[in-house]
Amino acid sequence: MPLVAYLAAQRDLLRLTAATSRRKGDRMAAVRAYLEAHYTEPIRLADAAALMHVGVSRFRHAFAASVGVSFGAYLAQLRLARAKAL
Repeated sequence: MPLVAYLAAQRDLLRLTAATSRRKGDRMAAVRAYLEAHYTEPIRLADAAALMHVGVSRFRHAFAASVGVSFGAYLAQLRLARAKAL
């Protein structure tokens, strides 16, 4: 599924879930789930920020605070771990 189509589908889902829960952790979990499902595709920082409905700078800081590493480092670690498992 192309990233744009996935984001459009997730936007509707996130609107529904955002109405019941505005917790940043829930949205960050959705981003991490997306990364784990689509790590083989090119993923831009701006695309991940759009999943959380925040700007790139805010997302960058929130992601690093939540996960403990930068977005790029997390994605690289995820890809390397999956490659080692092959």
